[in-house]
Amino acid sequence: MGRVGLGVVGLGRWAMVVSALARQAATVDIVAAFDSNPGAARSAAQLFGLPPAPSLDALMDDPAVRGVLVITSNESHLPLARRAMEAGKDVFVEKPIAPTLTAAEQMVALAESTGRILMVGHNTRRTPAVREAKRIIESGLLGRVVSYDAAFSYFNLEEVSPDSWRADPARCPGGPLLQLGIHHADNLLYLGGPVSAVCGNLLYLPSPALQGGQAVGGRLQLAFTSGALGTISSDYCTSPETFTILIRGEEGEVTVLDHHRLLLRDRSRSRKELTPAGPDSVVAELEEFAACIVSRDRPETDGRVGLEALRVILAGLESAQGGRIVHTGPEVRGEPAAGGRPAGRDGSSRGGEAVPGRAG
Repeated sequence: MGRVGLGVVGLGRWAMVVSALARQAATVDIVAAFDSNPGAARSAAQLFGLPPAPSLDALMDDPAVRGVLVITSNESHLPLARRAMEAGKDVFVEKPIAPTLTAAEQMVALAESTGRILMVGHNTRRTPAVREAKRIIESGLLGRVVSYDAAFSYFNLEEVSPDSWRADPARCPGGPLLQLGIHHADNLLYLGGPVSAVCGNLLYLPSPALQGGQAVGGRLQLAFTSGALGTISSDYCTSPETFTILIRGEEGEVTVLDHHRLLLRDRSRSRKELTPAGPDSVVAELEEFAACIVSRDRPETDGRVGLEALRVILAGLESAQGGRIVHTGPEVRGEPAAGGRPAGRDGSSRGGEAVPGRAG
C-alpha cells in the first residue's frame, strides 16, 4: 500500500500532537491543513511543514486528500464530517464522536448511506497495556471477571480559559467525563462488553476558568450485561496524571498502570510487572485509517463503536442530573438483548439501589 493523503481540519493542541506523530506513520501523508484561525495554520506550517489550505472548501475539494481528520470542538464534528463525506472523503473524527446522541446517530447514518469510512479516535484501546489486558482476559488467566475500575485524570483547570469550548457545558457536557472519561468508556466496552445500566455523580468546584456550572470531575458506576460491575472516574483537578484500569477476576487481577505497563497478580498474590511492546496508539490508528481508506474495511473504532462509548457517558450525566439509574441495554433501545445473566434493579447481577447525585 502506498502513502495515503490526509487533510487536517482544526489545528489546536491535540491536532499538533497528531500531526507530529503522523510523521512516524509509514502509510500517511498530511497534504493539507486548515484552521479558521490563520495564526494556527501558520504555526502548523512552521512547526510541522503542514501545507496550509486557503479555505475549508479548498481542502475538501483537493483530490490529493482522500481522508479528512476532524480535530475540532465537539459540536463541529457533525457539520465537518458531513461536508467531508459529501465531498467524497472518508472521515476520522476525534473522540467524542459528538456531544449528543442525535448528532452521533446522524453521523453514523450519513457514513452508512454514503458508503464513506467513519473512524472515531479512541486511541487508548490501542495502547500496548490495554491490548495486553484484553489478551489476559481472553486467555482465562483471571477466571471470570467481576469488576473493572478505570480512572483518567490530570490537573487541567489552568488550561481551560473562560471562553474555551471545554468550559462550556453546552458544548462539552460533563467536562472531563466527556473528554477523558470517554476513553475509558470505550476501553471498558472493549474489555468487558456491553453496559446495561449507569449511575453517575458529578463534582463541582469554584473556578474562574469554568463558566455556567461546568463539572470539574465525575464518577460513573456501570453494570455490564455479563453481570460484572465497573467504575469510571475522571477529573481536571487532581495530579499527577492518572491513567489506570483495575480488572479483577475470580482467579486473579491485572492493573493497567499506564499506557505501557501492567501489574498481574494471581491467587497466590505473586506479582509480575509486564511491559508489552507495541506501536504508539495514535500512529496505529492513523495507519489503520489509511488502510481502511484503501481496503474499504470497517475500522475497529467505527462510528457505531464511538456511539456506544458516548451513550455510556451521556447516560451517566443523565443519571447525575436526574438522580436515577439510567438503563442503556439493547432492550431499552428496542434491540435484541445480548447473552449474559439478567441484571438486577441497578443493572448488576444482584438487586439493589444506588443513589446518583452531585458532589461538591
